[in-house]
Amino acid sequence: MAGEETMDFMSMLEADVNEPVTSVSAAQSPSFEILQQYALELEQLKEEEDDMKARLKMVTGRVSELRLKLIPDLMQSLNMVDAAGRGNFTLPSGGRISLRTDFYAGIDKAREEEAFGWLRENGLGEIIRLTVNAQTLKAVLRERLEQGQEPPDMVKTYFETSAVLTRPKVA
Repeated sequence: MAGEETMDFMSMLEADVNEPVTSVSAAQSPSFEILQQYALELEQLKEEEDDMKARLKMVTGRVSELRLKLIPDLMQSLNMVDAAGRGNFTLPSGGRISLRTDFYAGIDKAREEEAFGWLRENGLGEIIRLTVNAQTLKAVLRERLEQGQEPPDMVKTYFETSAVLTRPKVA
């Protein structure tokens, strides 16, 4: 009996998945009902997953807008930022918003060889790998910038000020 069920199941697996179930016994089988339930659950969960992904994309965009534009700009207009670009305030929850300015650096792909040449000429050839590690480049160029040495124009650099939320400690 178990062998027959296995054979029926195997033959169903080999059938074209686009063909509707025509076997009355398969369509009325308790196992087929479970299969339909699983398929319905999968369909519902995929829809929920798609909705969550869309919501996450929207929330992530809003978080970035608040962190990188709205909060820093408003703090600046309220004169809550010092000459060095630092500012902070405490939230009613006990959390804290502070501004942090980060430096970013990356090599323009079209000028990569030129940039590698500049790195070698300036004693920085050791940081070149198949690709230059972005964090290493950032650290090295930031240090040189602090020493008054401007990065070459083939390396894209910028400062970005963002709001940093520090949540209150939960007792």
